[in-house]
Amino acid sequence: MTEMQRRFGSPVTASGPVGQLVAKLWPLTQSDIRRAIGNLAKAINRGHSLVAED
Repeated sequence: MTEMQRRFGSPVTASGPVGQLVAKLWPLTQSDIRRAIGNLAKAINRGHSLVAED
């Protein structure tokens, strides 16, 4: 279980219009978060390697 799921609960169990919207957007949000974290990690690694080469 991810930190987001612990904090907000599983969107599948959420009821009402907000829960339905979250359930629809959940997979997109998860993949976007993973991509953003991956890009951030690459940028940090690139930054460290540039600093090390100077």
